[in-house]
Amino acid sequence: MKSPHLVPLVLAIFLGIVGSISGVTSASANGCINPAAGTISDPYLIQTPANLSCLVNNDSYYWGAGKYFKQTADLDMAQYPWTTGIGTAGFTFEGSFDGQGFSISNLAITSSSGDSLGLFGKVGSATVISDVHLTNASVTVTGSGIAQRVGLLVGFSPGTVEDSSAEGTISITRAGNVHEVGGLVGNSNYGNIDRSTSDVDITITTTNPGVSNNAYIGHTGGLVGFHEGQPLTQSSATGSINLTSYMWIENIGGFAGSIASANVSNSYTTSSVSVSAQSGLSGIGGFAGKIRGATIEKSFTASTLTRSTASGGQNYIGGFVGQLDSMQSSTVRNTTWNSETTGLTGTGFGSNTSGNTITSVVGITTVQNKTFSTFGGTTLLSSAWDIYNGFESTPVKIWGICGGSSFPFLRTATITNPCPVASVNLSSGNVLAGGTLTLSGTGYQSNENIRIELHSNPVILATVQANGSGSFSTSVVIPSNTSAGSHNIVVYALGSSTSTTTIIVVEAALANTGYEQMPLILIATLLLLSGSVLVMRRKSI
Repeated sequence: MKSPHLVPLVLAIFLGIVGSISGVTSASANGCINPAAGTISDPYLIQTPANLSCLVNNDSYYWGAGKYFKQTADLDMAQYPWTTGIGTAGFTFEGSFDGQGFSISNLAITSSSGDSLGLFGKVGSATVISDVHLTNASVTVTGSGIAQRVGLLVGFSPGTVEDSSAEGTISITRAGNVHEVGGLVGNSNYGNIDRSTSDVDITITTTNPGVSNNAYIGHTGGLVGFHEGQPLTQSSATGSINLTSYMWIENIGGFAGSIASANVSNSYTTSSVSVSAQSGLSGIGGFAGKIRGATIEKSFTASTLTRSTASGGQNYIGGFVGQLDSMQSSTVRNTTWNSETTGLTGTGFGSNTSGNTITSVVGITTVQNKTFSTFGGTTLLSSAWDIYNGFESTPVKIWGICGGSSFPFLRTATITNPCPVASVNLSSGNVLAGGTLTLSGTGYQSNENIRIELHSNPVILATVQANGSGSFSTSVVIPSNTSAGSHNIVVYALGSSTSTTTIIVVEAALANTGYEQMPLILIATLLLLSGSVLVMRRKSI
């Protein structure tokens, strides 16, 4: 006889299995990403390299509008080679991805298709890519035909890219035209780029395609190949651009290849640019190759420019911008180009500036490029930049500069201090109240001003200047009325890190005050080990 409990049990098991299958179907395409609603409050979590590869391989489920993803760990993609990115030329990724500051390392994309390639190949206008950081990434393209919209982070982006970075290589060898290539983003068509960086080596070679006029290179930049329509702020490009074309080369810049109808501000490039063409160059600039209807301000280039042609001319070559499009006027103000690195001393523009608004676009030397007053004053520029001379531990200014030793850098909350780390030494760890001690320091900026304070009061003990090698030595007097307790001596320098040292201050007539020697020595030793200053006062008699 059948058990009366058997039917309910079987039914429960069946419903449980169906429910599990339904849950996987609705919340995870194939189980390779943990089930979630995919919303802002309940995003899909990218926890492993397999999760990220799952995302690239499941376009029909994960790429739709309104899907949200969060990276939760550093990912090493060395064992997961790709042939395409998240989003392709024919199928756009419409979701958003928050890297949360974690790294994605060793991602390698190898393709012969050549269209819309990167970690994200093609994204939608509502897509937000934030806090994503690529290290040792590579995109390699071979084959024939047009190659376009290639960037390490995003190939084609009408969306938003913010607080992100890319480091690695892009290598394209193509029998055909190549254009819209950038270290971070290939084509940012009405997309925003904010607070992002690239350190990418871009190498492009075009070969004979067997078809006339189909092997040129164009619209290539250290950060972005082509940018149009939306702001681009507080971003930078380093690395290199090396181009060899079977035909001609046009619109190449250390920061951006072409900029159209967009505002670019507080950005810079130190990329090296080398271009070699069979039949001519046009629109080559230290910052941008060509601009149309754009505004660029408070930005600089210290790119190097090397160029050659087998035949044909070299037109529109500029230290800052190669060509200003005559069809729509642009504004460029309070910017600099390095005349020594670019090798261009005459003008920042390779074309006629008539009809455009050009204000304080200045060619400067490398020494001036590393000097605070160049950017913080109004001697060369019509208005000062928002710049701090040194490194702020808590960022307030947009820019910083290690006066005398660095180009200006963009100040973000996560940047490592690029300024020299200074140190200070004492002639003795003990000093009498009202007495003198000698301080010496190294690692400061050449000839920079230094202020020495007894921090607790505070009292300025001395103001000195470092010598040409960045060191100093001076004597200071500890005030005789210094109150009892612990103190620090702090050495401030404008272009270097603040240094703190400790001393033990004792009263001159301490031996006659009635203090016992051994307890005093013990207390003083403990305070010295704890990084404090001991000040002992004489007892009233």
